[in-house]
Amino acid sequence: MGIRPKSTHNSVFLYSLISVFYSLSLLCHGANSITQGQIIRGGETITSPSQKFVLGFFGPGNSVSRYVGIWYNETEIQSVVWVANRESPISSEFGILTLGNTSNLMVLDGYGNPIWSTNSPAVPGNSTSIAILMDTGNLILSSSESVGDQGKAIWQSFDDPTDTFLPGMKVYIDVQSDEDHVFTSWKSENDPSIGKYSMGIDPRGSPQIVI
Repeated sequence: MGIRPKSTHNSVFLYSLISVFYSLSLLCHGANSITQGQIIRGGETITSPSQKFVLGFFGPGNSVSRYVGIWYNETEIQSVVWVANRESPISSEFGILTLGNTSNLMVLDGYGNPIWSTNSPAVPGNSTSIAILMDTGNLILSSSESVGDQGKAIWQSFDDPTDTFLPGMKVYIDVQSDEDHVFTSWKSENDPSIGKYSMGIDPRGSPQIVI
């Protein structure tokens, strides 16, 4: 008779339970990528391979608003280097960061409404997209055929800077596309929206960085 011992059922159940907790542990303690369809909620983060940078939701200072950002890991005072939805804060802890079917990173509010997106072109062919947090602090959105390749990035946070100039970034103006990479200050310690000061290339004269 093909009767399976009860202990085997217990082993299968235990293995499945361990696998689930292992997957949750990877997400909560910092895998360095976001795959298509994956969801990052408040309290969940990803970290760069050497755990130098963290990506997740944060609330600056005493603000109750929530933002998606990148900050240095394991520092006494949180030092944020990039903010996604700096002009569109979430007023609760129920926001979501996800990589949707359109190959775009999106920040959604508690009702599922999109409040920020990378607005990237679709990946070619049958490729999927993946977002990788690098040890440089750069968040790179790539196709599955060029994972983490900065030169073939669909979108990268280094091309959409906030207020922090990290090694490897470029400050430039593309005259043909009128693309301008400008660093802008926070409005205040509790508000990362665009403040009064900017740093970039002066388009009116000879190339020079001005504040």
